[in-house]
Amino acid sequence: MARGVCKPHNFSSPDPYDCEPISLGIAGQLDVSGLTQQVGFPPGTKLNVFAALGSKGPNAGAKIDANGIQVAGEAGTQPPSVEISPCVPPALPPADIAIPPMDFDDTANRPAPVTSYDFGFSLASAMLNRGFYDAYDAGMLCIAVTNVTTSFISSGLFKTFLPSIGLVTGGQHVPMKILLRPTLPPYVRIGKNTTRKDASGNDIPDDPLITLSFNKMNLDFYALVDERQVRIFTLQADLNLPLNLRPFANDNGTLQPVLGGLDTVLTNISALSPDYNPAATPDNGKPVQLPYTAGADMLAEDPGVVKDLLGAAVRLAQPLLAGVIKPIALPTMLGLKFEVRGIGGAAPMADVVADGYHHLAVWAQVGECGATGITCERYTVRTQARVVERYLPSSLREVQAGARPSVTLDLSAQQARSGRAQFTYRVDGSLWSPWLSQQRMTLTDPLFLVQGHHLIEVAAREAGDDATTDPNPVPVQFFVSYEAPAVTLTQRPDDGALVTRAHSASTPMQRLSFSYRVDGQQTWTQPGPARVFTQDELGGRGLTVSVSDDAGRSAQAHFGDEEGTALARAGVTGGGSISAG
Repeated sequence: MARGVCKPHNFSSPDPYDCEPISLGIAGQLDVSGLTQQVGFPPGTKLNVFAALGSKGPNAGAKIDANGIQVAGEAGTQPPSVEISPCVPPALPPADIAIPPMDFDDTANRPAPVTSYDFGFSLASAMLNRGFYDAYDAGMLCIAVTNVTTSFISSGLFKTFLPSIGLVTGGQHVPMKILLRPTLPPYVRIGKNTTRKDASGNDIPDDPLITLSFNKMNLDFYALVDERQVRIFTLQADLNLPLNLRPFANDNGTLQPVLGGLDTVLTNISALSPDYNPAATPDNGKPVQLPYTAGADMLAEDPGVVKDLLGAAVRLAQPLLAGVIKPIALPTMLGLKFEVRGIGGAAPMADVVADGYHHLAVWAQVGECGATGITCERYTVRTQARVVERYLPSSLREVQAGARPSVTLDLSAQQARSGRAQFTYRVDGSLWSPWLSQQRMTLTDPLFLVQGHHLIEVAAREAGDDATTDPNPVPVQFFVSYEAPAVTLTQRPDDGALVTRAHSASTPMQRLSFSYRVDGQQTWTQPGPARVFTQDELGGRGLTVSVSDDAGRSAQAHFGDEEGTALARAGVTGGGSISAG
């Protein structure tokens, strides 16, 4: 009262502080159920969130000095229900740790390029880890990748490495689903966000800004069998996903999530049986799932052979991740817009190699537009990309032996200033790569194992200057096909007409090209869509069909007059022999 601070009547708090802050806060609920169809989150998954300005204690981080004012806040998360989601096992929360106050002026914290700043913001890694733990408990991290979220997910993708999956699906190409199901809460490590030189002098990521680690992540593979989803097998792996934040092209005040390393690291990959272990109980510590036994379980092969496809499966989820993690716009103040000058980890933990830094910090300055006060027109480079080589395995056997599709690009940039150019790329809408210095790149992305059309986007900048990034990435199309289409001719029992049925792992049915030749004729019909031949058109003669995909790989099938007559009399359909080329 001596300092003029009003306190409630009968105030009995024992704390030693002279004044109590009035929290300027928000509270609400994060509901991702609206993204279920696009992203594959479980329906109804929610998370309670709150944030408030004002905190107490000698380490709160609030201060006023000659350099300005620093305020601190508190934030938290909480599952909306006391019950743990059934898709994850129970786990202990992260340990409480003392969070040191952030010092934006300490040169040990600031990235080297930041010589001055007007605004700083930091987020404690403890807050990120608590948020991911609560998201784990709420089931928000059990993400399904299906043919709704990407058309690439089908049994044909995995039949390359697991031929017996065709027996399970009755020889049909059926939709599949991959459920990413964590068995332990993830750990978020904040890094220094630094690069280093490789043997060729290129700048490559060294300590990513954010590393999201999932130990013993289960990937459950389901296939549509007898009109229901059946779990075929489970792969378990340790997943480390390095992430970074990069200013938007031509907008240095908005941060975009990108990859913080060249590869998503998958280690300790093993195959698990789709059946639960009957001997496991909540108390005896026995594994819920046993190792996969080829032949005894559903498939004749060990699903561990698809570990190369596991990288592709994780990359298939990246466009979903890119769609969920929205760009972060720095706030504006009195019409002034802030621009990022540096991002990095600050305040190292005791074991910095394993645990990283306490704070993810951003330093920014007020954007200036010169004496005129008009909107600044920014200079950007113009990206150029040329395909110099495409490599496609010639057969499924080569792919099974380890051959991988690749494309080699020559890269350059039109620049108004002298200096090196750097390049970034992404495949099929996944996260952008780190900045790379190579002017010739050979890309062997795991997604190229998926047959079909792939879109590669490339953008350039002047080395070290995000503000010069080309806002219009150059698109490069890459078509992958290493398996000829399958085609058959079947006879309808009611009128004897011949119907063409075809499938391609790389080309949709409507894009396949068909040519026909009636027995006794010398010429083929012009390539076009599939058609039906009536008995009047055939006149008792046989028919040959040739089908080609977008890469020109072809296959043929023949239906003879003798077998057609016999099958029609028997009242069943039939098909001719198939040859591929």
